[in-house]
Amino acid sequence: MRHWFLGALCVAAVASTAPVHAEDTPSSVKELDAVAHWLTARKASKCTERCFVLSKLELGGSVETGTLTFQLTGTALAEHAVAVPLFGPPNKVRLEGVTDGDKPAAVGFEGDHYFVMTRGGEGGRFTVKGTLHLEGDRALSIPGPLNVLDAHLEKGRVVEGARLSGLTASTIHFDSGKAEEGASAPVFQLSRAIRVQRETSFEYRLVLRSGADLGVVRLPLTLGEKVIDVVGSTGWKVEANDLVLPTAGKNATFTITGTLADAHKTLLPDARSPYEWWLVESDAEHRVTAKNDEGSAAQLDAAESPIPRTQPTARLFLAKKGQHLAVSVQTPGRRGVARSGDPRAPPHRRPHRAWRPRRRRDLRVREQRPRSPAGGARRPADLPGHGRPRRAHHAAGPGAR
Repeated sequence: MRHWFLGALCVAAVASTAPVHAEDTPSSVKELDAVAHWLTARKASKCTERCFVLSKLELGGSVETGTLTFQLTGTALAEHAVAVPLFGPPNKVRLEGVTDGDKPAAVGFEGDHYFVMTRGGEGGRFTVKGTLHLEGDRALSIPGPLNVLDAHLEKGRVVEGARLSGLTASTIHFDSGKAEEGASAPVFQLSRAIRVQRETSFEYRLVLRSGADLGVVRLPLTLGEKVIDVVGSTGWKVEANDLVLPTAGKNATFTITGTLADAHKTLLPDARSPYEWWLVESDAEHRVTAKNDEGSAAQLDAAESPIPRTQPTARLFLAKKGQHLAVSVQTPGRRGVARSGDPRAPPHRRPHRAWRPRRRRDLRVREQRPRSPAGGARRPADLPGHGRPRRAHHAAGPGAR
């Protein structure tokens, strides 16, 4: 194909430089110009999307030592060299002896993954081999898209499974699977703090210890938590209603923060935790009520909380297995009337308005007009003290008119 391309290019060059004779037909000249234009456009175009296919990634070696071998096979779909993504992150994974078709490969990194520049061999097929060393977290991020992942490890395992398919922007985790003799029982200690303010937030402290590698830990989000940040984990993610926490080694401590959509909750301890600390606090605009019934968590001194307090209204509860705590929140409204977010609370009613006399138009006190027995109103002149003085009535006698 390349020989044909060069031959056609030469023909186009000769046709463009040779003088046009009278006997040359216009149609033949136009055809040669069209071929030259097509060759120029084809030579200048570069692939920018779907330029490769990653068929399979095979992993070997020992997780216990942190040294693994890899072999990536795929196909390049462009005539020029393309950047094929490998894995990462570069600050946690170190590559050595990378080859492309038994020749040293050009390897670099961009963002959170390594890449190799290759144009493939016959048919664009390529095979990239090498060794990787895991440093720190025993995890490997794979940008993909990768069709198949096969792990044939001598010691250890892939937590997600030895054979995976359809990986895109995924992270796999490794576990050595070896427990030391006389190792202590695993420790799962969870403390929770719920802070009710204009926005209800939470803070969890999770302490893990085990005689073997912890691997990947899942924490159920049963209260509808929206996780914002996790201190102590770089590859955390939320899957369905679980917080996935990759760990490295036998000890781990996490601080999980986020928000809650609703503060009216019933707290239950995790099944793996023998007991939990629950810190509940609110600001001056909210009032938190904890229902104290049979089976409720016991209230203790807030100074013993493993999570620092931020409000003077903080209360600390110790919940053992099988115990619970029902929490409700009330927001004081105007005129001292409490408004509760509990749907079972009675509706808000307008307070009784005290009687207040109507405003007088003037400060003079008007006298009520007395009415005549017949029901007609008497004239002001007929009332005492109004108009002219009344005449004295004398009995009728001689000379009376």
